[in-house]
Amino acid sequence: MTRRWLILPFVWIISAHADTLIFRNGAKLTGSWVGVDADRVKFMVDGQVQAYSRADVSGVTFGDPANPTGNVPTVRAPADPERLGVVYLQDESGALQPLERNRGIERTGRSGGRSRVVYWEMAGARSPVRLKSGQKMLFVVRLANGIDPATFSLFPLDTREDKRRTRSDPRSRNAPLQWALTITNVGEVSYGLTPANRLPAGEYALSAANSNDAYCFAVDPQ
Repeated sequence: MTRRWLILPFVWIISAHADTLIFRNGAKLTGSWVGVDADRVKFMVDGQVQAYSRADVSGVTFGDPANPTGNVPTVRAPADPERLGVVYLQDESGALQPLERNRGIERTGRSGGRSRVVYWEMAGARSPVRLKSGQKMLFVVRLANGIDPATFSLFPLDTREDKRRTRSDPRSRNAPLQWALTITNVGEVSYGLTPANRLPAGEYALSAANSNDAYCFAVDPQ
């Protein structure tokens, strides 16, 4: 799997008086700041919390009567990944942690006189990126224009001695087993990859169909 990247940070500007939400189209909205997650900005307007797409918002100014001049440093909210095609884990604060980058190697065998891929193999028995079973898992990847995030798949891995390998799909011996992903927009050119179901303890890899790059992590029991 191969990828390319580009960066457009999401910037919050702290200044004086009432909180103001600033949209990319130039519109502004006065209210009270609530918070931000991977997809939405939450802002209270007339006593009700409203949610706005993060992609539509360029920033927010915060009221601060103790600092009427607004001379405070600019604070950056979680930015899109800087590197194209690299898969990151995004925590609840928005911080990005790169997954283990590995290389999938084809292991082939013969069936009916023809060569076929039996499994893909990766070096190392365990990923150094360890997650807890049940924790929120949002993986983020930034892609060049025209690249379909649906090319990414989630593969459960088996450990054999000092290596990891994909499992065979019981419905098709010629394909590795894949687990479902939910894909969301988390920026103008970034996408969230979330396991559709809770992952049991084990080793895993995220990889795109047109690349041998594998982004690995492991889930440990609670």
